Amino acid sequence: LIMPAKKKSDKSASGKFSKSGKFAKEDESAPLSALETAADTLRKSGIVATFSQNSRTIHRNVRDINVSNLSVLFHGAPIVEEAELSLNYGNRYGLIGRNGCGKSTLMRVIGARCFPIPDGIDIFHLKEEIEASDMTAKEAVMSVDVERSKLEKEAEELNDLMGEEGVEDADEILDRLTQIYERLEELDATTAEVRASKILSGLGFTPQKQMKKTREFSGGWRMRISLARALFIQPTLLLLDEPTNHLDMEAVIWLEDYLSKWTKILFLVSHSQDFLNSVCTHMVNFTKKKLNYYSGNYDMFVQTRAELEEEQSKRYKWEQDQIKQMKEYVAKFGHGTAKNAKQAQSKEKVLDKMVRGGLTDKVETEKALDFKFLEPGKLAPPVLQCNDVSFGYPGCEILYSGVSFGIDLDSRIALVGPNGAGKSTLLKVITGELLPLTGSIRPHAHLKFAKFTQHFVDVLDLDKTPLDYFMSLWPDMTREDCRKFLGRYGISGAVQTQIMGHLSDGQKSRVVLAKIANENPHLLLLDEPTNHLDMESIDSLARAINNFSGGLLLVSHDMRLISQVAKEIWMVDNHTVARYQGEISDFKMRIRKQLQRSNLIDADVAGSRYSVTPSSSLPVAPVAKAPIGIAPMAPPPPPTNETTEDAIRRSRLELAEIAIQKQRQRQASGSADPTPAEAAAGGGGGGGVLEKQKQGGIKKKDEVGKEQEKEKEKSQIAKESTSVIKEVDSEEVRKEEEKERLKAKKKAEKEAQTAQLAREEEERKQRREEKLRDMEEAKKMKEEMARLKAEKQKELEEEKAKRRAEEEAEAAIQAKAIEEKKREKEKRRAEREALRRQAEKERRARQDAEARQDPWTQPQQDALETALLDYPAFLVTDKLERWTKIAEAVSEKSKNQCLARYRLLKNIIIANKQSADPSAVSVSVNAV
Repeated sequence: LIMPAKKKSDKSASGKFSKSGKFAKEDESAPLSALETAADTLRKSGIVATFSQNSRTIHRNVRDINVSNLSVLFHGAPIVEEAELSLNYGNRYGLIGRNGCGKSTLMRVIGARCFPIPDGIDIFHLKEEIEASDMTAKEAVMSVDVERSKLEKEAEELNDLMGEEGVEDADEILDRLTQIYERLEELDATTAEVRASKILSGLGFTPQKQMKKTREFSGGWRMRISLARALFIQPTLLLLDEPTNHLDMEAVIWLEDYLSKWTKILFLVSHSQDFLNSVCTHMVNFTKKKLNYYSGNYDMFVQTRAELEEEQSKRYKWEQDQIKQMKEYVAKFGHGTAKNAKQAQSKEKVLDKMVRGGLTDKVETEKALDFKFLEPGKLAPPVLQCNDVSFGYPGCEILYSGVSFGIDLDSRIALVGPNGAGKSTLLKVITGELLPLTGSIRPHAHLKFAKFTQHFVDVLDLDKTPLDYFMSLWPDMTREDCRKFLGRYGISGAVQTQIMGHLSDGQKSRVVLAKIANENPHLLLLDEPTNHLDMESIDSLARAINNFSGGLLLVSHDMRLISQVAKEIWMVDNHTVARYQGEISDFKMRIRKQLQRSNLIDADVAGSRYSVTPSSSLPVAPVAKAPIGIAPMAPPPPPTNETTEDAIRRSRLELAEIAIQKQRQRQASGSADPTPAEAAAGGGGGGGVLEKQKQGGIKKKDEVGKEQEKEKEKSQIAKESTSVIKEVDSEEVRKEEEKERLKAKKKAEKEAQTAQLAREEEERKQRREEKLRDMEEAKKMKEEMARLKAEKQKELEEEKAKRRAEEEAEAAIQAKAIEEKKREKEKRRAEREALRRQAEKERRARQDAEARQDPWTQPQQDALETALLDYPAFLVTDKLERWTKIAEAVSEKSKNQCLARYRLLKNIIIANKQSADPSAVSVSVNAV
């Protein structure tokens, strides 16, 4: 690992003043050693990173990170190969990829600075919960700002120095104070407590919880405190790995809004599509050991990737068609006429050029997962009945009381609500892990549960491989069947034979889901199943749930999963469990409005993902104008005490008045036009008496005609008034009949509803009776089974005791036989040893006799003694070599004769020493 170069000393940025007023440099080796320790820790855990070193020095003020040819090894296996890492200031990156590809490992490498990162970029990697201590939650958040605390302490020391007399370097102290106060203003030190309180409030901490000590919180709440510390310090590079795992829906929405305004570098891993869409400006797809960058949020990434794959597929198909045509042409005309052969050679050159330039790869789609829950079989409803249940932990307030509901095999229920409301507790109460204070939980006698908890790792044996774990749970399954079943959940190939302690959390989640599926339950109880699953696994889980014929009770903050599988949403809050009327998107908008009213997030602006179209832009029905010639109707009079008959009479008169006004207007418009006779009279300039008489007669006729017309009009008006009144009467009669009909219909519906309720009550009563009978039968069967089990256990114990006694007797016999064989063996060994010693004694006696008979001269005897002194045993370790040299020193004697002579003399000396007669020793030697 190549570590960053040591920082250059910078008086304005890295120093401080001593008590004497002299400027002193800080120890700059501490940060480097800390980095080396972090990198060494990764290396010891089996993580190694390599990269291409740039010859140019990285300036400390650079705010972007660019690394070339980055490779990361995990226990010797490459998870990143020759990839480009590029993180630019102001962008928010979402890292996505399949479970087990190495996303968390890559974040650890970045957080440990295993490659050169500019000194001006501070990094905060959220990877573990805060340790339990006596600090309050707010103090724990504020204590993380080490830089602010350090600057405030230095400013206080410098102010004390300025208050003393005869201070040297006063100008330098003032310059340093100016720099400190400018940096504190950037850190907003005066409002640190307010900012810490606001962040904690957004993450679900009430003012009372903010003052509680960290050791009083659970692990999930301490993880929230760690997240608040990361947001409070506002680092240049913030690394978040699944930040929403320990949050409820309210905190997720607040965090989503907060991070969407992050102005520095954000690099996060999340498998929530809605969260990525709201927060990220860029997506990084971690696939095939490479990092591929896309602009936009997750939805834009999906669209862009689909377009690129389509273009790549077309390009690949075109290239393959071209290659096929060229090869066919070369094969057909390569050995033909000179002209065809030349064209064939030209096409071969084009083909070689295409291959050298690089061909387009075929689009490879990752293998889709096929989660599947087995058919559990049918059960008569309700399969689970909860009657007037109340529960609360000892010493705490009641979580809920008076809760009653039923769950069937077709139920698809999602539980939502704030953390601490009791969603996970309700699952424990249903499964019988916790007993309710009042009420009862009545499951079907044959109902089988399967539960996925947030602490799913507890059910796994991390020292085993997934394959061995499955075979230990189901010994009847063959190894091949276990491999196939695990492969359906993405646990395939070498992953099946890896120790589960080395698998990622997402892969462990898949193993637990495979275990749940093989248990063949009737009812699934899933508590945050998507915390560590990737997008593909979540989609496959949703498909499996929708195809499942059993029931579902889901606790999740993943709104995408809820929208895919849930038919009902139950809200756990305010000490009760109630059904929420609306979709999960409505619930999210409701939470956003609550947070806006609490001033925890800003109001939605126009154009944002959550902005609502103003009412002014909605289509409005036009107001109808009164017809021409008809007086507009006056507004309705205020309510009076008139009867129904008076109201009908008044309506008739109003309608008649309208009809008369209409007729008069028609007459007025008719009298304004001149008659034909008047037109003719006006046309002639003069005339005689006859003409005047004619005109007078015509005038009288016209007057008579007008009178007749008036009479006709009056009769017409009377007829119209009568018809209007008749129409009003018929309308009123029709309305009365309609009222009577509706009244009869409502009465019939009410009677039918009453009858239906009675039938349902009767059916419920019958089901309760059947259930009681089933419970009694189950109880009797259980007692009978217990009795049979006890008898069988007793028989087994008796048989076991008998077998143990027989085994002990047989063991005693075998032990006696073994002891007898041992004594016999020891006896034979002693006899063989005695025979061997006797044979050795006889052999030595024969050698001594032969040596006594062998004649030796005095020179030979002297030569033997001299050779023995020249070649002692400790000097010449090889026995054969030693006696060979001794025989060469003694002439005319072999090494066996020399050895026999030596043994003879030695035995004589030993025998005479034992007799304690020195003279006898010399006499015996001389005799020899």
